[in-house]
Amino acid sequence: MFDLNNFKLVNDKYGHDIGNLVLKEVSNKIIEFVRSYNDTYTIRLGGDEFLIFIKDNLSDDNIKLELTKLNKLLTKWDTPIDDVNLSSSIGAYRYLPKSISDIDKLLKIVDELLYKAKNNGKNTFVYKSI
Repeated sequence: MFDLNNFKLVNDKYGHDIGNLVLKEVSNKIIEFVRSYNDTYTIRLGGDEFLIFIKDNLSDDNIKLELTKLNKLLTKWDTPIDDVNLSSSIGAYRYLPKSISDIDKLLKIVDELLYKAKNNGKNTFVYKSI
């Protein structure tokens, strides 16, 4: 799960039309990011908060590399928001199939990890594995 840091500032400073362009750019970045995976789901939870589900058996080290790649993707923008430092905070959780059967519990876990990333200074990720 990730959200955009300073997205409200984009809307406040440049208007919702530019904010919508940023959201479209985020969508394109997500498509680029998940392109190499076979089984993914992406969801806009609302506002500037997104969920990416990847069903793949990556090692913890590879997951961290991928999270670094995603975080980097979400720091460079083609949309004209010159002086707004738009970045992301990411909460990521690796779990085993059938270890969590309640989607609300899973969302709560990744949401808590996302907010830990925000509290760690934003523009970063917090990753946890079972």
